[in-house]
Order: sequence, then structure tokens, then C-alpha cells
Amino acid sequence: MDGTVTRIDRPASTSGYLADEIVPVRHAIIEIRESDDIFDDSYGETTTDDDGYYSFSFCDDDGLNSTLELYLQLTAEIRVNGHYVVNVQDISWLDEIYRYETDIWESDGGHTTANVELTRGQSAIFNMAEAVLDAWTFWNASGGAPGEDSIFDPEAEVLYEPGWGYDNSFFDRY
Repeated sequence: MDGTVTRIDRPASTSGYLADEIVPVRHAIIEIRESDDIFDDSYGETTTDDDGYYSFSFCDDDGLNSTLELYLQLTAEIRVNGHYVVNVQDISWLDEIYRYETDIWESDGGHTTANVELTRGQSAIFNMAEAVLDAWTFWNASGGAPGEDSIFDPEAEVLYEPGWGYDNSFFDRY
């Protein structure tokens, strides 16, 4: 199984916003899951690459000789070479990392391609993560602060809940 994950980006310029662009979701955690009546099964997770591409290899036999009901779960957590860089959390009641699930599709086995196109609201969450990823990459690639620890190591957390009673709950790309 393979596919790509894309999001909507709205580039800014000195004269305002440019037309929306479709860009890859880089280094996000994606999991293949099977829907079951009692509890869902995980068949593994991976991360998307720089082009938003992912691939899974898994046994497509659930032991019951039945059709699989599969879906993907995309987590708003960025991981580069095994290092967690940033996650985006919902701060409404429970501080949970944003997760999005695709629709379920049926599979009797064999190769499947499943591309994921995020909605505008979902894209906003990953646009925040992308901004932190770009800053983290730039900082570490340029050596960091002179005379100090040059590598930024801890995972960043972005706390976001649009319009939930917080005057300062917003995101401005620039």
C-alpha cells in the first residue's frame, strides 16, 4: 500500500495572500488501521517523506478470511529520522494531538494506493506543524546559536483551538 498526503497552503506575499497551492505533508505520522466491531487493529505506522509519500507492507489476511475494512489515521506530529520535532494539540478539554481518519475502504488484498487530501481546516493544523519544522530544520542546519548548544533537540508543542474562548487562540503564518 502506498500514497501521498497533501495539504492546502496559502502563500503570503508583500501584497497579500497568493492563490492556494497543494503541497505535500512532510514527515507526518500515518498509521494503517482496520475497522472492527469490537476494537480497531493497527497494521503499523510510518512517516511521510519530503514529498508526502508513504508506503506500508503488511499481511492483508485478518485470519478470518474476510474482506478488510481499512482506513488511515494521520497524526499532527512530525518526526524526522526518528526524532520528534513538533506536535499540534487541541486545547479544548483534553490536550490531545490532532488526528484525522480517512473514510473506510474495503480490500480483499493486493496493492492499494490511497492518496489523502486534507481539508482547509485540517491543512491549517499541518501548516502550523510545517512552520515549526521549517524553523527547526533551518536552526539545526545553520549551526544554531554561536557558542551554545547548536542543535535544538526537544519536541515543540503547538496548542491550538480556534475560537474556544481564548483571545490569543489564532495562527498567523507570518
